[in-house]
Amino acid sequence: MVHAQLIGEPFAGFVYSDAPRNVYWETTIACDLACKHCRANALPYRDPAELNTEQAKRLIDSVKTLGSMLVLTGGDPMKRPDLFELIAYARSHSVPVSVTPSTTPSLSSEKVAKMKELGVMALGVSLDGPNAEVHDGFRQVPGTFDYSMRALGWAKEHEIPVQINTTITRDTLPHVETLYRLLSEKAHPPVRRWSLFVLIPVGRGASNLCPAKAK
Repeated sequence: MVHAQLIGEPFAGFVYSDAPRNVYWETTIACDLACKHCRANALPYRDPAELNTEQAKRLIDSVKTLGSMLVLTGGDPMKRPDLFELIAYARSHSVPVSVTPSTTPSLSSEKVAKMKELGVMALGVSLDGPNAEVHDGFRQVPGTFDYSMRALGWAKEHEIPVQINTTITRDTLPHVETLYRLLSEKAHPPVRRWSLFVLIPVGRGASNLCPAKAK
């Protein structure tokens, strides 16, 4: 439906009895991680076919029409040089915004502070295990677990609520209970929500086995 708006077909012809609460926009396929499950088949560089800044603003206008929250994800939205311009545009048009960055050196305390200043409602942080061995093994870049924990600290410092996202596979399932204890005892606040996602075998995830059944 957003695509239809972008090519000039208005939303006026649709009747929404219950508009979506959230609109997730994969802003880019660029990302410095190499996650085993990545549905976007993310690469280190941006795709030339990605929406440019003006097209992105038209998409934001469409989200305003729906009255939904816009969740900026990827890839890594921090790889878009116009990210903060788009956040500012959305907030100036009363569109609620959340951001799900990759936890890499592209994220910093200063950038989280900027998000807070612009009015970002929440930050999404991925944690797939309670330690670096599990999480970094899944994300396939050393140091990612440490950056996720730093991101939690920055969110707490700048008072931005956090949603933790955990992908459940046969590799991560055995560690869910320990991760729960970590989030409960050490990462709260700012953690407000913990979302568990069962692996959908698309993108790079197609080469992984489905999660083992819980006993």
